[in-house]
Amino acid sequence: MGRRGTGSARHGRPRALATWILLFSLTGVAGSACGQEPELEILSRALVDGIEQAYCAYPSADLTVTGWLFINPFSEEDVEPALIFAHGGVGGVNEATRALCRRMAREGFVVFAPSYRGEDDSEGEIEVGVGEVDDLIAAVEQLRLHPGVRSDRFVLFGTSHGALVCVKAAARPEMRPVLRGVVAAYGVMDVYAWYQHLLDHDFDVSDSLSRRIYGEGPEDRPEAFAARHALNVLDDLAPAPIFIVQGERDPIVPVAQARTLYAALRARGRTQDRLEIYPLGAHGFLYWDDAALHGPAELDEAERAWHDIFEFLHACVRDGTDD
Repeated sequence: MGRRGTGSARHGRPRALATWILLFSLTGVAGSACGQEPELEILSRALVDGIEQAYCAYPSADLTVTGWLFINPFSEEDVEPALIFAHGGVGGVNEATRALCRRMAREGFVVFAPSYRGEDDSEGEIEVGVGEVDDLIAAVEQLRLHPGVRSDRFVLFGTSHGALVCVKAAARPEMRPVLRGVVAAYGVMDVYAWYQHLLDHDFDVSDSLSRRIYGEGPEDRPEAFAARHALNVLDDLAPAPIFIVQGERDPIVPVAQARTLYAALRARGRTQDRLEIYPLGAHGFLYWDDAALHGPAELDEAERAWHDIFEFLHACVRDGTDD
């Protein structure tokens, strides 16, 4: 597979849009070599901006959760790497996130964005960086069954809450054979320092979700904090490189979070990882695209970050035969 950036030529007979999607239905058409059949159910689909976009349901442990699949129509012979995009926050996969996923699909990835448990139409309740990891792993297991995906070429890309989910997933043993790289953008990695940052800067931590997860803080809920502390899993990480993306001006997840993660990775002898801090970036700056809200320099910096991310992701999935 050569690099296929936005607007690049694709050769061969175009695959009918519905044909590829049907490989992800419950018809039993597609199965792995070991005889497993996929359980990714297509609930709806549409062609949006030239990308086939499907809303899906799939099993995660004893729950049924949902997610969005994005495919750039390609030739019959192509098999693409998969990118799992773990969104930030706890509000599901909104249109702004779907637009980003369509952009990533145009770069030559089969993209899947889980709606974690408790979001959108997913069963269960929001857990913040715990059960959501299982939902991401379950999505990987489903995509591995399909002939349009390179089963050993997965990359993870998470923003904010999703960055924590991706780093924790990268430490799970089932990801080791398939994981090629991780992008972790403005994520909470040291939950103890982050919670104190919120208190020090007068953020409201009294909402019902925060109270349910974090209680009165680390002394009140030590197990909850330990389970969401990314630094606890670093010794178990797969060898795949991690690209840490951070905005210098982020008031919600301060730049110290990115620097702490990078230092902890380097202390473990991991020279493959990378940290980039974007001076004008604030929280969520990868979503910036509105000139009415952001100046030219801010928009240019967001585009530079995307260029860096795509360069990293393509390098992760490239092999010695690629162009």
